[in-house]
Amino acid sequence: SRADIRDCSDAFVPHTRWGGKKHKYVLCYDPASRSDNSPILVGEVYKNDAGIWEGRVVNMVNLVTTYADGSHKPMRLDEQVEKVRSMIYEYNGREKATPYENVMVLADLGMAGQAPALAQELVKDWTDANGVVHPGITDENCEDMVRWTEKFPHAVKEHMRLLEPRALRNKFFEAMKEEIPAGHIRMTVEAPKFDVLVMEGVDEKGKTYREEKKLGKDELAAMIQIDLMKEEAVSIVRTKTPGGNLTYGLPPEKKNKMHDDRVYVLAMFCWWVKQLQIDETLGEAPEVDYKKTYLDGMSQMKQARKDAKPKVDTSGWGAFLVGGRANKGSQNPFATKKKPFV
Repeated sequence: SRADIRDCSDAFVPHTRWGGKKHKYVLCYDPASRSDNSPILVGEVYKNDAGIWEGRVVNMVNLVTTYADGSHKPMRLDEQVEKVRSMIYEYNGREKATPYENVMVLADLGMAGQAPALAQELVKDWTDANGVVHPGITDENCEDMVRWTEKFPHAVKEHMRLLEPRALRNKFFEAMKEEIPAGHIRMTVEAPKFDVLVMEGVDEKGKTYREEKKLGKDELAAMIQIDLMKEEAVSIVRTKTPGGNLTYGLPPEKKNKMHDDRVYVLAMFCWWVKQLQIDETLGEAPEVDYKKTYLDGMSQMKQARKDAKPKVDTSGWGAFLVGGRANKGSQNPFATKKKPFV
């Protein structure tokens, strides 16, 4: 709701680059090739005073360009790759940090997007404007990317995830529905009418303060994009299909008037913060020897069957129930070679 959005909005200047030590960022990317927007949300993740993971939306960049006819379309593939690489480099801390220890890249793997093509480019080594060669980035959990990475052994693992929307879209929005009202996701206040952001409040010592900050072009553009994201967020509705499944999206009267790409990357970011909270709560599980567990289980099953097998009296007629021969003197008429019914 708008009240939830207002309660989780703070006055701060967007981050256009790495904020220094102890700053970790998540780049949530919904690539597009022909239509829609192609936004990248930059979120900072940190632990609050209670030790709970939280997130803060610190920047949003829309990879679109204006063409000669006045239309707004996503950038070409090579332009998007160049922009994503530069953002990963900036938010990681440039050459001051190990690649890419301060960033996590989440990209939507939807049918309408072009994440596979982008991933094939991002996995390659690349050279910056100063001639310095940098390693690519890869998702070691994606079967296709494992193949693409074979020729680029320097690609950095564990800092990129290609996400399947058919399996995760509802989970993204369910996480957003939980995390924002709980106050675990923060974002900037509304963009100022001009280029001056007023920041006021009460500091740790209880003193009120007021500070004015002149925003740069990129910082003001980020706040405008975040405002558009907020409008999309309050417009999303949950509906039930005739088959009984739940879906999240814009209502019919708004589908042709606005986009939902910005709120989608917000939901993706909320989901990632939720995963960090879950991992922190569960902790590490002890290593399990599954082979030994299987063999022990089979042994126990065999013993249980043996113990449950009924005992048969094999001294007389009961011998025939277990395929044996009766003892001498048995009352069984078929125990001898004589055929009594001939």
